[in-house]
Amino acid sequence: MTDKEPPLFTDLPAPEIAGFPYVGRLIIRDTFNACKSCGNLFFNLTEPKGPHSYGLRCGQCGKHAGWIGKAEAEDIPHLLAYP
Repeated sequence: MTDKEPPLFTDLPAPEIAGFPYVGRLIIRDTFNACKSCGNLFFNLTEPKGPHSYGLRCGQCGKHAGWIGKAEAEDIPHLLAYP
């Protein structure tokens, strides 16, 4: 890497939303819940909307991939790609 090239990975702080500490974190889901567009299993958690605890955005193609409800949100610590 030369001095002119940007770093490949950057440490960006995840946005803190009161009561939703996992916004911006990466989770892994099983093959049944893979992205319908590209088949990826890694998803970024997005901010809550309405009755949903978190949104899901595909970590590869960036498309919205669904919502996580309150019951599934309790399992997030076990789904984190990098705890």
